[in-house]
Amino acid sequence: MTVNRSELAAFLRSRRERLRPVDVGLPGGYGTGPRRTPGLRRQEVAELAGMSIDYYIRLEQGRGPQPSRQVLAALARALLLTRDEREYLFRMAGEVPPVLVGPSHELLPAVRYLLDSMPLTPAYVVDAKYDLLAWNDLATRFIGDRSAHPAADRNMIRWMFRRSADDPHWGDEDALAFTAASACASGSTTRRSARWSSSARSCTSATATSA
Repeated sequence: MTVNRSELAAFLRSRRERLRPVDVGLPGGYGTGPRRTPGLRRQEVAELAGMSIDYYIRLEQGRGPQPSRQVLAALARALLLTRDEREYLFRMAGEVPPVLVGPSHELLPAVRYLLDSMPLTPAYVVDAKYDLLAWNDLATRFIGDRSAHPAADRNMIRWMFRRSADDPHWGDEDALAFTAASACASGSTTRRSARWSSSARSCTSATATSA
């Protein structure tokens, strides 16, 4: 496969211009004045991708050597590319797109240790679909002992919305705050989450009180 430098350059520019600093965790961005052009600045993309600004400029200008697979992967993360966009980026750079591995349900021993080391904080681990993978003892105060349920029926969001209107859960302030926080967290999962290296997240309830 050969590099299509003009298409690669145009694609990088278009993906950079659609992003705002806040989208990538840079609320203020570089400088304090108003931006003359939309999107991120080139130096911001270079910093997020861990490369020099000169090298990135050459890519956007259709110059320089063929980018390596490591460089392409870094750009895909920095520009918050979707799966299809990531494949397109690799193909325009003359590379075969990597096979993306789906989320793993395997719980690392270190994560289990982390849960057990927080006896005063209700904590649980979910995957990208909010399937419950593990929890500590205090978390059962809010989610119950989910070990009695099959693994296929441990989805946090589905579990919350299936509760009946007269469930005592909705009359408990702590439990209600926990539900609201969990629903908010699920709704705020944006494209930026694609940049996370872990396939599972540890969630804690900051509004809960110890039982």
